[in-house]
Amino acid sequence: MALAAKTALALLSILFLVLLTDNVWADSADVVTLTIKSATVDGREFGGMWAEIRAGSSLVHSGFTPLSYDAIRGTQYLVSVSDYQNNVFLNWDDGSPDYSRQITPTGETVLVANYIDESSQNIAAQASPQAPNNTDGRSMLPDWLRSTARSWLGGHMSDEEFIVKLQHLIDQKILHLPDVTSKQEGFSNTSCKKGERYVEMVGKYTNGNKPYEIVSLRMVVLGSSGEILASGSGTISNIGAYQSKYFNVVTRHPTDFASCEIQVESVLPYLASRN
Repeated sequence: MALAAKTALALLSILFLVLLTDNVWADSADVVTLTIKSATVDGREFGGMWAEIRAGSSLVHSGFTPLSYDAIRGTQYLVSVSDYQNNVFLNWDDGSPDYSRQITPTGETVLVANYIDESSQNIAAQASPQAPNNTDGRSMLPDWLRSTARSWLGGHMSDEEFIVKLQHLIDQKILHLPDVTSKQEGFSNTSCKKGERYVEMVGKYTNGNKPYEIVSLRMVVLGSSGEILASGSGTISNIGAYQSKYFNVVTRHPTDFASCEIQVESVLPYLASRN
C-alpha cells in the first residue's frame, strides 16, 4: 500500500512538471518561435523594453526586447509590453493601440511594438540637402583648386594665398557665393499630420547671423478654440549662421486637433562664444 502511494505521488509529480513545462514535452514540429521586438515610429529597431507572454492566466516568459519564446503551435498567448521613461508605447505593427494583444502562432511569428520618444531629443535635425555639382555628376571645380585646397588644409599654404585663389574663381564667375543676407530667419515649409496616437510636425528652420551649439524648439498642438492640447520640445544642434536645417517633432496626442505651432524656446552659443 505504501509502495502504491509512493508510485502515485511520483506520477503526480511528473504530471505537475509536465503541466508547468508543457512545451518541453511537445513534439518539435509543434514548437514555433514567437519573437517580440520594439521599434521607433520610423522603423528603427531598439531593445530594452519589458515584455511578457502569458498562456491563460500563467506567465510563461518575460524579459527585455528582443524577446523570443518557444511557443506551441495553435496555442493562444497574450503578449504585453510596457512604457519605460521617455519611450512610450504607440501601437503594434498591426495598428492595435492596446498594450496587450492576443496571438495564436501557427508558424514563426514576429510582433513589433512601436514606440515614440517623448524626451527633448525627439527632434531629428539634418543639414539641408545640397544641390548636385553638375547634371552629369562631375565636379564643376577645377582639379587644381581641389589640389590647392588639400595643400591649404594640410598646412602647406597660407590663408592669404588660398583666399587669392578663391577670389580668382569668384572673379571668373566659376564660384558663386550665396547672398546670405537674403535668407529670412525663422521657420518655413512646416506641416502637421496626425498618426496613430501621435502628432508629427516637419519643416525647415533657418538660423540668423549667429551660430549656435543648440537651438531649443517648442511645438504646441492646438484645439479649435486655440487651447493647447499637447506640447513637445527638442533641440537642433550645431547650426551655423544663416544655415538651414530640416526637423521633425513628434509628440503623443491620441485625438483630433486644429493646428500646430512651433517657436524657438532658447539658444545656447558655442562654448568659445560664452567665454
